[in-house]
Amino acid sequence: MQNDLMENGEKPRHGERPIDEETSAARMQKVREYELKALSRKNSLKAVLGTVNSDLMRIALQLGESIARSLAHNPETMTGVLPSIETQLRLTRQIDRLAQLEMKSRATAKSAGNQPCGAARVEATSNEVSRV
Repeated sequence: MQNDLMENGEKPRHGERPIDEETSAARMQKVREYELKALSRKNSLKAVLGTVNSDLMRIALQLGESIARSLAHNPETMTGVLPSIETQLRLTRQIDRLAQLEMKSRATAKSAGNQPCGAARVEATSNEVSRV
């Protein structure tokens, strides 16, 4: 159920919707689930990268909500929140990079299961070297 008031008790202006607390909580719960899954990984590097990514996700979500509240309260503050928007974009790009790295790692691990022992490692290493 969505509350018609913003967190500060005021109604949003210019037709902007306030932050939906249910959606916000659900998004944070998904980040927490991702973090717990990352912590359960046996590979320490993968576990740490996953937890760092979940930290970045949490920060990006909170920053996005803060931006939305500022703009809903006073749309003329756009120039004032541009640095925050740029920061959120940089966070999102970094989250994407870490997610791509994670997906690539999974794909490499899956292909390793279908190859003779060590073949995937040699293939992955040769692919990394060929990109340089």
